[in-house]
This record gives sequence, C-alpha cells and structure tokens, in this order.
Amino acid sequence: MTSVGYGAISNRGFKTVKKSLILGAAASAVIFAVITVCHFDLFGYESRVPENSAVETVKIRFSGLNSIEFKNPEVITKLHKAVVDKENIERVKENNDGDNIVIIHLTYTLKNGRELKRNYNVVTNALSDEILSIYKSDEFENKIRSISDRKSIVGANISYNEKNSYIPLSNEDYQLFLNTYFKDLKVNGDKRLVSGGIYDLNVTLTENSDSRDYNWENYYNLPLSDELTETKKLLDLFLEKYKADIEDYDTALAD
Repeated sequence: MTSVGYGAISNRGFKTVKKSLILGAAASAVIFAVITVCHFDLFGYESRVPENSAVETVKIRFSGLNSIEFKNPEVITKLHKAVVDKENIERVKENNDGDNIVIIHLTYTLKNGRELKRNYNVVTNALSDEILSIYKSDEFENKIRSISDRKSIVGANISYNEKNSYIPLSNEDYQLFLNTYFKDLKVNGDKRLVSGGIYDLNVTLTENSDSRDYNWENYYNLPLSDELTETKKLLDLFLEKYKADIEDYDTALAD
C-alpha cells in the first residue's frame, strides 16, 4: 500500500495505481523472499561449517569461559556439525523437560583472513559425545589453568550444587582440586557427566584486593557426576576442612 500511495502522489493522481500495485507486489515479494531465505537458511549461511583445512584457529565461548582457543579445529567442527543438524534444531524447539539448553558462541579465524561468527542453542544432553570432547580437551584444561595461575589469585570459592554448599578454598587446595578434577575427568568422565545439568560446580576465583582486575575471567562452571569419584571424595574432605568457614558464610546469609 505504501508503494501505491507513493506512486499515486508522485504522479499527481491515481492514473498509475495499477502500475503502483504491480511495483508494490514485486517489492513485497522480494522482501518476503529475503525473510524466508534468512529464516530458513535456504542458502546454508547459518549452517555452514568450515572445512578443518580452511581454519587457522577457532574460539568457543562455553561453560562460563569467554574464549577457549583451538588451533586444531576438529573438536569444534564436530560439535558445530551436530549443532546445525536437523535433529538438534528440532530438539531445541521442543524444549523437553529434562533437556539442558545452553548458548555457545563460535568464532572462526579462517586462513584466508576472514572471520566467521556463529551463536547457537544447544541441547547438551543430546550432544553428550561432542560436549564431553570439549571438556576432556587439553585446550579446556589449559584455559582454566591459565586464568588460575595468575599471581593475583589467592584461592577460589566453589558452589557445590549437589550439596547446596559453598566451599572457600585456599590457593593450595584450589590447585589440588584442579589436579584431581582433570585427572578424574580424563580417566572416568563419560556421557553421564553431561547427560543432565552441566553446571554442577560454579567456580569463582578470588584475588588480592590490591591487584584485582575486573577485565580478567574469574568465573566458570564444571560438570560433576558420580563417576568422578576422586573429585567427590576431595570435595567431601573440603566440606569438613572448611566447615567453620562454611557455617560463618551461611550465618552471614541468614542475617
């Protein structure tokens, strides 16, 4: 109708209404076609996964960490292919009870100098093999160790959701936790680890007040399941060791 009105006004009358109707219909068809292509990704723009050989590096924002870089993109492209598969797309739309849906952000740096960015909703329990591969990767562990080894770090606070408890760790005990967790993960971690909610441990790093830099990453999440027996034993020991601190924290919250 806008095209009709414009055509009539610009030609000082309604003698060209028929022509305007045709132009308006054509414009509407073009707009509709563009929307359809974008919505249904008919050209494969959103679903395109780069070939591994074309990728220089790829970064994923995942599990609370802003940027985990993979120089070997195979782990990420495998996940990417599963994410854009029709089965995952339909599963996200269904939003079934018990499904754990998270958002992942991918940034590819291609060898031709271009950058490819994608954001997706992912049902983690439906893609357990691919998600587990990221958790077990050296890149994931190295990322966490890199933010944990800063000189300013003096410890960490762990929210242990299964026990509905909060554990304030010294830096020495935090490093012990990391060593135990990653060893346990690589030996005993299986699909069950990511079959439910993956945010079973919320870790907040603590820093010297004099050197705290809010631009640093200080928060991340880790999955936990009964298969990680050594990790759970250690956490139970920490619950006992830091019992007084935990009680003080609970009292402060109650007040």
